[in-house]
Amino acid sequence: MALRPDSALFRDMAAKIASARYPAEQAEQAFLNQYFGAEVLRLPYAYNANLAIKKRTPALWRGLQEEMRIMHFTMAKPFLQGDYAEVPMDQLEKNAEKVARKKSAFREEIMEWLEAWKETRRTYGAKLMQCNAL
Repeated sequence: MALRPDSALFRDMAAKIASARYPAEQAEQAFLNQYFGAEVLRLPYAYNANLAIKKRTPALWRGLQEEMRIMHFTMAKPFLQGDYAEVPMDQLEKNAEKVARKKSAFREEIMEWLEAWKETRRTYGAKLMQCNAL
């Protein structure tokens, strides 16, 4: 998702992020939750199935399985490495497998992501390579 706030809003957010108190493991999402607070309507968990739910409340995670539509990779990111560095497209599969080994509590979810990536690559591989070449 990309947002483009007006300049005054962005300046205010940037001024407050350094002193804001929010759970670091939830990154920018936690800051946005704190900043906008009661002004927003939160999506049902089915549309924001944050991996933190699985860690905090495994029973709730299992209960969401049938209705889950969007999985939010917060606790394990198969598409990033190290300190959030992007992974080159040709190394995504290998990286996802590495993250699945390292973050074994989320192995099932990472493998689901990996299967979706493989399908995306099969379907759009040529187009992805064109984009990557730019």
